[in-house]
Amino acid sequence: NMVYSNTSDSRLKTDLGVATNTSVIDRTVIHDFEWKEHGIKDRGVFAQEAIEVIPHAVAKGSDELNDDGNPVSPWGVDYSKYVPDIIVYCQQLNKTVQDLSSKLDAAEARIAALEGAK
Repeated sequence: NMVYSNTSDSRLKTDLGVATNTSVIDRTVIHDFEWKEHGIKDRGVFAQEAIEVIPHAVAKGSDELNDDGNPVSPWGVDYSKYVPDIIVYCQQLNKTVQDLSSKLDAAEARIAALEGAK
């Protein structure tokens, strides 16, 4: 069993508040693409775009190319850095759904009361 763990001890952090901003996910562009090397279709971000949205998830590469025209040091993305933003997005989406559900229930109750009064 492999265990992946990052330090997350609250004593090592200064809390800046509960996150509610969903802009990282809203601004992230997901591409369908094909890997040039083996032609396998895939889906994901392009690091050169992701750096504008979530810079701490991107490892910059170099512009140097090898004899095949491929980057010597390609850019990379650590998708695990997106997880907190995905959680916030799901929480905010759930809150919106719950709010809309409550409003719908109230509207249906008002309609039922009006129809009952006829």
